[in-house]
Amino acid sequence: MIGLVGPIDSVELLAKVASTVVSDEGFATRTYTTPVESINLARELDGFCDVILFTGRLPYAMAMREKSPWTASLQYIPHTGLDLYNTLVRILLHSKGVIPRMSIDTIDDNWVAETFNEIELPVPKNLMPFSTLGAIEVPTREELVAFHVSLWKSGEVEECLTCLEVVYRDLQEMGIPAWRIGHTRASLRDSLERALLTAELAQSKATHMALALVRLPVDVNERLDPYESQVRRLRMKAVAVQLSKQLRGHLLGSPDSEFLITTSRGMVDETISRLRSGQRSALDVEGLPEGSLVGFGVGLTLSVAEERARAAVALAEKTGITHAILVDGEMINADADSKLKMRATNSMFQAIAESLGIGPLSYVRLLGALRRLDSSSLTARQLAESYGIEARSARRILGALVKAGYASEVGVEASTRAGRPQSVFSVNIHGLANAIGSEE
Repeated sequence: MIGLVGPIDSVELLAKVASTVVSDEGFATRTYTTPVESINLARELDGFCDVILFTGRLPYAMAMREKSPWTASLQYIPHTGLDLYNTLVRILLHSKGVIPRMSIDTIDDNWVAETFNEIELPVPKNLMPFSTLGAIEVPTREELVAFHVSLWKSGEVEECLTCLEVVYRDLQEMGIPAWRIGHTRASLRDSLERALLTAELAQSKATHMALALVRLPVDVNERLDPYESQVRRLRMKAVAVQLSKQLRGHLLGSPDSEFLITTSRGMVDETISRLRSGQRSALDVEGLPEGSLVGFGVGLTLSVAEERARAAVALAEKTGITHAILVDGEMINADADSKLKMRATNSMFQAIAESLGIGPLSYVRLLGALRRLDSSSLTARQLAESYGIEARSARRILGALVKAGYASEVGVEASTRAGRPQSVFSVNIHGLANAIGSEE
């Protein structure tokens, strides 16, 4: 089943095209007036759709920034040069062969240049392409409107071209000449066919058994009295239950030194993919101790899946990277490769990780913990609670970040609890995230 989410006119056209690709029983539609409504609509589809296809990148980006993981695979329909070409033809017909000075958002600047060169027209200079941003980083509706309005008011452009229905509507209400770049049927059909292949693959994987094995760190130097030991056990049980919920599975056994969670092959793929791209994943659980190892195993039986999960944890122990061993023995891992480039050759990332005393997986989890906080004003205690470590470890990490130039002490917070006042830090999250993707 494929879920289609977008504004009314886009979804109506998409549904017509979809009826030629899949049967009516093979897709479900949800329409919105503004993109902020798309998340709740997509959640309605998440329970029974293998793929949720957004008609635009903005709602897709909003969905990908959600903390709670998705069961379905999320995709969006990109705007291409063909869509722009179709819009330019309409403008030429309307203006009797004259192309006005224009501003264009969303579409890749290379596609813009290629399209205008093919029809032998000057390439517009006022562009706001999304190609320079990450998959989940897009300008807001307000930023896009402001981009077009400022250029039109200054006289630099005569017409504004936008791919977003809400931006087109805003510009029209302001009396600013605007055109909406809509998807062509060919673009819609290509995206639908990709979504259909993904859905078919998800259905074939549904028969596979998948397990996540979580091995907790053991501190042999720390001795706890029976009461503290029981408190820790109960705390870890709550963490394990939350983790199993996020993996859309069930907890098997008691979380003492390790525990197993049933999950699905689709969730394994999504978790590994999110770890690679530095996004929040199902493993991003508050309270999971630093140094915990996770491995995934997939097989036709639970026993085979568990055997492969244990082998994956052994690989994680050697490399510090989460692994998954699939039904045919294929291994995939959360090494970023070309996406995040978390390699030993990445000197900046390696230096920061070593100074913090953590590996690649923990580095990504640290970014997730920092993103849940106000990075401009946080304490060691807040970081400890968000990251799932002791306060003294959080103080050490913050101290290392200050030394590396990625954080600074900005004040002192008078504590309402017993103990000394807490230092307040400002952390440069963007710098830490960019360090992951840097190269020598």
